[in-house]
Amino acid sequence: MSKATSETVVEQKPFEQPGEYEDEITITFENDKKLYVSKTFLSHVSPVFKAMFQGNVVGTVSESLDMTDFSMEDFLEFLLCCYPRTMNKLDKRSALQVVPIAEKYNVQALVTRCKQIMDDTLTESYCSANAAFEGSHFEKVKICLQILKMANHLNFSGITDNAIERVSQFSSSIYLPLPVSITNFGKYFNGKLSNGIYIFGEGKHPLQVCHDECCSLFKNLPEKHRLKILTERLKFKEDHRVAGQDLNTL
Repeated sequence: MSKATSETVVEQKPFEQPGEYEDEITITFENDKKLYVSKTFLSHVSPVFKAMFQGNVVGTVSESLDMTDFSMEDFLEFLLCCYPRTMNKLDKRSALQVVPIAEKYNVQALVTRCKQIMDDTLTESYCSANAAFEGSHFEKVKICLQILKMANHLNFSGITDNAIERVSQFSSSIYLPLPVSITNFGKYFNGKLSNGIYIFGEGKHPLQVCHDECCSLFKNLPEKHRLKILTERLKFKEDHRVAGQDLNTL
């Protein structure tokens, strides 16, 4: 392989090819997946890595590192968000990928960017929550619950409170495992109803798959957050009832 070709491969796939850096460290993930990163670059990005490579962390291996907390794909996305040649733009999904890594390794500028996107996503959901119930609400509730899960895990109290408020404004039938017969899902499912499950092609309807994911996310929240969401939902519905607005949702 020519030098030009080799450089093109490395440029297209940063950190995935060995031998690019003199101070290279090999980071190994589950299933023996590997990334190859300059220690100087990591030290500039993260004070945690800087301390590690300066020998301030006991038991550090200088030329290799086993990464058990994060997937290779998520850590690569983290690197590409920090790497000057790529500087990947964050969106609501990639922010959730990289924010726990940025938080652990104290990359505060990236944490701030991720938190802003999380907050912005929750704010955008507000208009949808106050609109008539529609199929797009399933995905919006799902991302709000994912943000809530991550914010709670990282102790982002402000975002946690915001997420609880936003989820409570949507119909609870989106995240509670209620019988299809008492929800208004039917008009959004074009498949055949069989034993309480809408069948679409060879499997569940995509919206029902999303509903199942929302139910799982909600179920695995801390009890205090589940109770807070349901309490706020009741208040939200009562406020609209008093105001003469019929939400027609649970």
